[in-house]
Formats: sequence, structure tokens, C-alpha cells
Amino acid sequence: MRIRIAAVVAGAASMVLLAACGGGTPHAPTSSKAPAATASVDCTSQTVTQQDWIDHCAKGASKTDLTVGETFAWQDGVAASVTRLELLTAIGSEESRPTADQYGFRVLVTVKNGEQVPLDLGKITLLAEGATTGGAASMGIFRGADDLTGQLAPGVTVTKNAGFILDKKYGMKVVITVQRGSDQLGEFAFPKFTGTVR
Repeated sequence: MRIRIAAVVAGAASMVLLAACGGGTPHAPTSSKAPAATASVDCTSQTVTQQDWIDHCAKGASKTDLTVGETFAWQDGVAASVTRLELLTAIGSEESRPTADQYGFRVLVTVKNGEQVPLDLGKITLLAEGATTGGAASMGIFRGADDLTGQLAPGVTVTKNAGFILDKKYGMKVVITVQRGSDQLGEFAFPKFTGTVR
């Protein structure tokens, strides 16, 4: 009788152990979310958009929110950098004259043509805005202006400048957007350079 009871107890213990281990062959874990497909982008194509190039081809260098002094490079080899923001204090009578509640400043931008063909500088424009409480700056005409016009030869780097007027209530910290025109909508990104007018 003792032998039969021991056998029953041993059998019951074995069943409990098997149940705790989940039974026979374990199931492989399943995922309810299929892996995302990797986009196929030809990084050497001249028709790839700037955003696709940033997402799939750039190696961490093409952010569009920059500070004055940094450089942005488009995928075709053209690069731009806002290098300085100059406060204008001596303004002549024939120049744009800010009111007592405004100030004038000059934006210096450097452009490098890394393409194999001439670059039309007229397709590059600058916009200036306040970076603290908003506000858009208007264009100003000042001595020493050197507008973004004409052709830039391949491999050549040039520094141009443009004048602006901004209300003092918007502060001295500004954002300069470099816009590059194209026949194809959305082909070029618009980098923004933030800095303080000094």
C-alpha cells in the first residue's frame, strides 16, 4: 500500500512540474507588429528630394536649424552659411532710416558653389525674423550692400550681404532663413540660422 501511494504522489508531482514548464515544446514569441519596410532611395539621383536625402543619405550633417557660423549643404554640392549679423549705427540720409523704435542690421552670408555648372545667386533669398517674440524684419538699403545677384562659377565661394530693419520690441536675437528657389516644388530645404545682432 505504501508503494502505491508513493507512486501516485510522484506522478502528481511530475504533472505539476510539466504544467509549470508550459507543457511540451515551447512556442516561439510572436510579434503583432510587422517590421517597417526600408524606403529605397537612390542617393546619387539628381531628382531625389532634399527631405529624402536628409532621411536616407545624409550622415548627420544636414540639420536645418543652425546657429550663425554653421554651414548648410544641399545635396547638389551648394553650401551656405550666415556668418555675421552686424548692427548698423551710422546711417546716412540716403539710406533706409529706422525709426526710434527700430534698428538696422546687416546679414552676411557665404555661398559656395560645389556644382559643376554656374549657380544663379538670384535664386537665393534671405528672410529675417525676430527669434524671441516674433516679428518680421523689412528689407533696408544701406551703404556697402552686396546683393545676391549674378552667376557664381563652379568651385567659387563668395560672401554677400543684405540689410534689414526690425522693431526693437522684438529683441536683438533673430532667425535668418536662406531660401533657394527651384522649378521643382520642395526640391531644396530652407535652413534657418539663429544668432544675435551685435
